[in-house]
Amino acid sequence: AFAAFSATVVELRLIDGVVNGVSSLVRVSGQGLRKVQNGYVRTYALGLVAGAVVLVAYVVTRAGS
Repeated sequence: AFAAFSATVVELRLIDGVVNGVSSLVRVSGQGLRKVQNGYVRTYALGLVAGAVVLVAYVVTRAGS
């Protein structure tokens, strides 16, 4: 009975559900990120600079507290 429960409920619903959920998340994330990639280095540089500005702003605001 425990083996049947493990095979049907734990394996099929829990483990397979988690694996399928992660794969769906990766697929959807990839489709979203595909739109961001355009091949222009200046776009990636702008993203890098924007991230650096956000990090510096965070550090400055945290240092003032």
